[in-house]
Amino acid sequence: MALCRLSKASTAKAISASANITRQDIYNTLTQLQDLGLIEITLGKPVFYRAIPIIQTINILAERRKKKTDVLLEEAKELLSLFRIEATGNQEEKHQFLLIPKKETCIQRIKKSIQHTEGDFVMIAPWRETTQWLFTLHEQLNHAVDRGVEIRCLSQEPNVIKLTKGMVELFKYPSFKLRLSPDPCEVRFAICDDQEAFISTVDSDNAAESPALWTKNPAILHILKHYFETKWVVAKEFTGLVKVVT
Repeated sequence: MALCRLSKASTAKAISASANITRQDIYNTLTQLQDLGLIEITLGKPVFYRAIPIIQTINILAERRKKKTDVLLEEAKELLSLFRIEATGNQEEKHQFLLIPKKETCIQRIKKSIQHTEGDFVMIAPWRETTQWLFTLHEQLNHAVDRGVEIRCLSQEPNVIKLTKGMVELFKYPSFKLRLSPDPCEVRFAICDDQEAFISTVDSDNAAESPALWTKNPAILHILKHYFETKWVVAKEFTGLVKVVT
């Protein structure tokens, strides 16, 4: 910076005085700047140094950074090629059970599954968690019913029923159904297209705080679906005509 502030070519001694830095440190810095091609040197006794124009310096440094970034991107592409999405898919086909961490990881995984659901999506959970999931997933669920997916949610009758506007929107679709059971709901799971299921592994009233066991095991899916249908036929349909929370 001292070299830039000086209006003309200067000696190391003058630069040292201007920057208030020892002459030895100035020589070390000038050597580094010379290697970077950011200063001009006039040979003689004494040697004079001058910084190249600041705009030129910025362009040089920006171009070098771009080249380094391009190299890093190429290396990243090579690394990613070793972990292709197809490999992940094959791994899931091989393994029928996966434990998905709580919070964002679990939520994003369920959203992705709903986005690929084509036939039906069923879910059962206590009322508090049901409202949490309907609120969190309402965008994906709205898109799903737009595609013709049948969505059925089963929960227990709460003392007070309050829904957000986003949740109420779902009731505009004939393919969205919510039923309430007088019996306590002690399980938490969702099934997509009878092909995969998410089972909550923690008894928590906060939906996002529970990890989920993902499975595509046919026997487990059959048991879960049979349990859901048994509860569904005796539950009462809910129309959504309640107080809306803004």
